[in-house]
Amino acid sequence: MQPSTVTTINPGQQNQQNPDRTLQASMIRGKLFEMLVLLDPEIGKNYEDEESRFFQRTHKSPEAQEILFILQNPQQFPEIYGETKGIKNPDAIFLNLNSPQIEILGVGDAKLGVIDIGDLKQFSLFRKSIEIIAAVLNQYNHLDLEAMGFPALSARKYIVGTDTPLITVNTEHWQQIVYVPRDRQIINAFTSSFKEYYHSVRASLLDKKLSTKKGNSKPEKILRDILRYTRFVPSAFTIDEIVHLSRHINNKIKPNII
Repeated sequence: MQPSTVTTINPGQQNQQNPDRTLQASMIRGKLFEMLVLLDPEIGKNYEDEESRFFQRTHKSPEAQEILFILQNPQQFPEIYGETKGIKNPDAIFLNLNSPQIEILGVGDAKLGVIDIGDLKQFSLFRKSIEIIAAVLNQYNHLDLEAMGFPALSARKYIVGTDTPLITVNTEHWQQIVYVPRDRQIINAFTSSFKEYYHSVRASLLDKKLSTKKGNSKPEKILRDILRYTRFVPSAFTIDEIVHLSRHINNKIKPNII
């Protein structure tokens, strides 16, 4: 099958007369891609390593879902909101659950469009955000966690005991996986040099406004640093497929709803 032509997403040109509809369409595209990526059982099969398959399994565990819910909705928990305000939340979290104690190995995120300066900041702060949430949750006993609505975390804390932290973060081997559309031209990180991989990601994903001829701008330096612990992995979906699906959904929504 021939690869699809990459569609340039520029919603501002598509609907200059109605910015609310433009925003709505953009939000639908991004959310739809996130949902499809997390449901995709094929993620990681293009990369012949056990880690990707392991990550794909563990992010669906009850423990991962509870931690992720806190990351994405800290305002719902007054007890911890002050300590977690401003954290960056990923789309998935990967755990080692081979013992009662939970080890956080890394995070996953879905990125449909190009990487801008906000994305670079988010990718660089994921680990710090995870360390913050781990430190906060380690303050609670199993009864506290149960009362907050986290039965899986509560059960593990009961086994671990009060004197042992429930959650640790593997900072030494921290990994992030960012899932991108299939038609982004990203070479395999495991069969190429770091320099080749960096130039592949820079050419295919980095916003052209952030690139320079010499390749030494601040965003490019941040990207190089991020790539030391981040892999960009093709999903099963092309940009065109996401655009067409989201357009169908968007047409079903009333114009005044965002």
